Amino acid sequence: TQSTGHEKVPLSEDKTKRDHFLTLLGSFSVAMLATVTSDNQFRARPMVLASFEDNGNLWFISHAETPKVEEVSKDSRTLVNFMEGQKYLTITGQSRVVRDKQKIDQLWNEKWKPWFPKGKEDPDLCLILVISEEAEYWDNTGVKGIKYMIGAVSAYLKGKTVEEEVRHDATRHAKLDVQN
Repeated sequence: TQSTGHEKVPLSEDKTKRDHFLTLLGSFSVAMLATVTSDNQFRARPMVLASFEDNGNLWFISHAETPKVEEVSKDSRTLVNFMEGQKYLTITGQSRVVRDKQKIDQLWNEKWKPWFPKGKEDPDLCLILVISEEAEYWDNTGVKGIKYMIGAVSAYLKGKTVEEEVRHDATRHAKLDVQN
């Protein structure tokens, strides 16, 4: 049976998907970080990705006195979306607020100073760690994108869906269980 890409694969079990996931993740610098509000609604805002780990965990820097930090403290469910051109990546997980001066020093980037004028010494700085649980990506860049467009045209002409016409490619689309 041919894979459709809709099956969730443990990150540790498929080197091709794992490597592509980490390459894609490293190509993004900004994400939409969505947290859950006190009235159980999602609220998203753009955030600079401070860093990521090989296990898919994400680091963001923030002022401590913000709604997002309050939201994460009350409900850790988090959704992170990345998008650029024909690349898309979504990660769900649990967040926690981290107040670790050494980690802030390690991650600090001077280009963030316009948002944090007191720099890394600002006592109001904290980190948000997203412990990734699931991820899904779509990458239609380069030749993959051309193949996808040809498949879409073919599907249209044949009255089929794109999924019926486009052969699955693990570097184009995959669902990953990041914690396993």
